[in-house]
Amino acid sequence: MAALDRLGQAHFGLRHEDVAAILERIAEAVTHAAGPFEIDIGRQLDYEEILAQANADLVNLTLAAQRTAEADARQLAQVERRARHLESLNRQLAEKANRDPLTGVFNRGFFDRFLAEQFDRGRNEGTPTGLLLTDVHHFKRINDTFGHQQGDAVIVEVARRLRERTRDGDMVARYGGDEFVVVLPAADLMTVRQVAGRLRTAIWDRPFLALTGGALDVSIGIGAVCVTDYARAGGPAQVLAAADKLLYATKRLRDRKICLVPI
Repeated sequence: MAALDRLGQAHFGLRHEDVAAILERIAEAVTHAAGPFEIDIGRQLDYEEILAQANADLVNLTLAAQRTAEADARQLAQVERRARHLESLNRQLAEKANRDPLTGVFNRGFFDRFLAEQFDRGRNEGTPTGLLLTDVHHFKRINDTFGHQQGDAVIVEVARRLRERTRDGDMVARYGGDEFVVVLPAADLMTVRQVAGRLRTAIWDRPFLALTGGALDVSIGIGAVCVTDYARAGGPAQVLAAADKLLYATKRLRDRKICLVPI
């Protein structure tokens, strides 16, 4: 109301009484317009009543604030605790959104972002980047023979072994189905070969236990690239496509070979 008084005085030369009269006419017009629509907008208040009520409310609020200063301090502490709790929940939700629900490794969305960031970092810092793409040989046969529950158990165990045999700072993600990707920051050709060899050994040379007892024959293929010339590599999509072609070559061979090339 005070703002209306100031605007009316500054722009139209209206006095306080003029503004009040305009507001009263507006209220009357609104009340009249509400009638045909059968809308009850309550008793019409004039400008002075509204202003008096506002002043009274302001006094009450001031007194209440003085009486409850200590309660406000406690409430502020509670709000701060709640805010910290929400921040923690948000971090947990963000982490959960980046994880594959079955295996707990990172999901494809996070992998796409991580590879793009690592590609830019490696290009800017002049350090190589390794990428491994792997899948389980004859995985459909496992599902068809032993059931999807057994297939899921194999996927979970493969993910666990991949995490176990990679370096600190490497990123393991489930790309889809029985396919996994591993990004190796600052990894030269020899390092990529060593990590790929450890992963192959972890899967090929250690038996998988069936849910019904006994052992399963589980093996993987690995297509690997080491990016050293980022201009020639093109971009993250081209690097992934190169690894996929190499993985396809291992799927045809169905042996322990690791297809690895520098690009």
